[in-house]
Amino acid sequence: MDPREIVTLEADLSSQMQSRLGIKGRSLDVQAAKAGRKLPRKAKRAATELAEASRLAGHPKLALQVDTENAAQNVALLKKYIGRGTAPDRRNKRIQILRGIAMNLIVILAIYLLVVLSRGLI
Repeated sequence: MDPREIVTLEADLSSQMQSRLGIKGRSLDVQAAKAGRKLPRKAKRAATELAEASRLAGHPKLALQVDTENAAQNVALLKKYIGRGTAPDRRNKRIQILRGIAMNLIVILAIYLLVVLSRGLI
């Protein structure tokens, strides 16, 4: 990974955090500080490290000090956590699955009752 790519990736992740998680801020490290419980500790640390690498990558001589492997790992970790969505999104998905299961059980029970009543077993 080229140090110049880090700057664009940081901007991408910052916009994704704003759109998907609703965390506003002028930079990735500010957004990580504002994230609160929306991001785990690992992801916050990765965001601050990536923001620092982005600042270093902006300067020609300091760009040599950027650990590109660590930055790539941080980007992958942040994409993983940002892509998952927020806890209410996951909770709503679980509720929808449970609703579907409950509806299927109601339909099966209704069919069972119809068969039992039609045969005169009750």
